[in-house]
Amino acid sequence: MTTTEFLALLPLGDLIPPALVIGVMIFLHQKTGERLSVLEERFSGVKDGIKELKSDSDKRFTSLETQITELRQVLWDFVSKKLTTTN
Repeated sequence: MTTTEFLALLPLGDLIPPALVIGVMIFLHQKTGERLSVLEERFSGVKDGIKELKSDSDKRFTSLETQITELRQVLWDFVSKKLTTTN
């Protein structure tokens, strides 16, 4: 039942005591707040996990760039030695 549907019951004040309506609304509000706080905690954990993954991927990318640079240097040294020995 949505809040709108629940509020539609309010004109039935003779059948449903106002204290019960208010009590149920407070209960629903508290439950919604609890669910929101749980979701915020989970989302916070997800955000932290994303930051860690990004940090790890940045480190790996930097490491890969370094390895590629070293490989280029080794290949360049090899090619230049071959060119100088053949001439």
